[in-house]
Amino acid sequence: MVCPSDNEIYTSKGNLNAKKIGVQTGSIQESITKDQIPKPSIMSLSKITDLILALKTNKIEAIIMVKPSAMAYVANNTDLATFEGNFKVEGDDQGAAVAEKKASSNIVVAINQTIATIKENNSTEEYLKEAGQLLKESQGLQEQTKRKSRTTRTNKNID
Repeated sequence: MVCPSDNEIYTSKGNLNAKKIGVQTGSIQESITKDQIPKPSIMSLSKITDLILALKTNKIEAIIMVKPSAMAYVANNTDLATFEGNFKVEGDDQGAAVAEKKASSNIVVAINQTIATIKENNSTEEYLKEAGQLLKESQGLQEQTKRKSRTTRTNKNID
């Protein structure tokens, strides 16, 4: 993911050589970035929203993340754009995971049925748009909460 103004500059992973790149801490994308981009300067943060802020404030040039998540963010934020990195991803590093409590066979069955239904109905694009909207709304709520918290602290200091 990049800023739209940089969309023509960063068209592949080759354009990211020796650039400051954001990745989520402990992610597959962190390893891929280290392995496939020469001399990257990596900013590793635990939250994607923090990486997006870093991108928007020009602290990094790009964010390497999974395509569905990037598309969800971009669908609801005109300050972001995607590009095809064409990273080589091994079979074990592809896809997504769902975790459940051990010995929760009913949950596993429900998860597998839901995934099958999503694939059968081609619902991924619709879900990505909805997820992007929910992300945008949650970011707005987080900002409101931060502002209220700062206002409360400021008011307490005045008293």
